[in-house]
Amino acid sequence: MILIKRTKLVKNHAGEISFPGGNFMKVDVEMLKTAIREMGEEIGIKVKSNQVIGHLKAERTLSSRYVIYPYVVILDNIPKITDTNYEVEKIIDAPLIPLLKSREDDIEHAIEFSIPRLPKFTYKNEVIWGATARILDQLTEPFSKDIHY
Repeated sequence: MILIKRTKLVKNHAGEISFPGGNFMKVDVEMLKTAIREMGEEIGIKVKSNQVIGHLKAERTLSSRYVIYPYVVILDNIPKITDTNYEVEKIIDAPLIPLLKSREDDIEHAIEFSIPRLPKFTYKNEVIWGATARILDQLTEPFSKDIHY
């Protein structure tokens, strides 16, 4: 799972963990094109539309009210990521199953935003919360109580 830690230089969500992505531009025509363009700009991975295997449910950020349209790509090989821009402090390449197993209830933000049962995840001392955690939580749904991973 490729995630990024945003720098302190960005206006919204500074220092937070997120997926690569960004704002829609008219030249993108559709949100999938935005996701592909932003992934290339932020972390230097070039993806083609036919590599996208699906999408998850859109999530709205709690503080900035952005709507995130998450797309899923499975790559056979992840190229060495060296290109980043001013938005990216570091790239986090987390193994999916251990990341999903780190799920806990985010009591602090649940109280702050008056929303019960918010998830959070942890990877190498980085706490993943908010919309990013809610998107990750969608990936835990196929692993019901009856299936152990």
